Amino acid sequence: MSLDAGYLGVLKLDGSADTLVDISTYLDSAKMNRNVAMLDVSTLGDQNQDFIPGLKGGVFPLTGKFDATADALFDADLAKTTSRSFEYGPKGSTSGLVKYTGECWVEGYDVDTAVGSEGKFTASLRITGAVTRTTWA
Repeated sequence: MSLDAGYLGVLKLDGSADTLVDISTYLDSAKMNRNVAMLDVSTLGDQNQDFIPGLKGGVFPLTGKFDATADALFDADLAKTTSRSFEYGPKGSTSGLVKYTGECWVEGYDVDTAVGSEGKFTASLRITGAVTRTTWA
């Protein structure tokens, strides 16, 4: 098993020109949460719940330092009427490492400034459609 530090992670997101932009430099944290909805198929008389898998979904919660370039990207994406492509490499983008690709929407974007603290932001990217797991070329 090869263990690596989290700072090696890479996240690319479609920019205003619909080309992938590496936004890693603006992020403190990127987490890909994927899930499967579990559908309750229990019937009358059952003593226990029964479930079957339903639709897959996911979200990327992001945090980072406030920056005008990142702000322009997220603010513009809130108004988009088309989904954005992403590429995510949890261990980096070196050839042979795991890469996830798919489409997402900017679901939320918050800017936080407080006395005694640097400006920060949080963003939430909602995955839409399938996520493909491959490796970087």
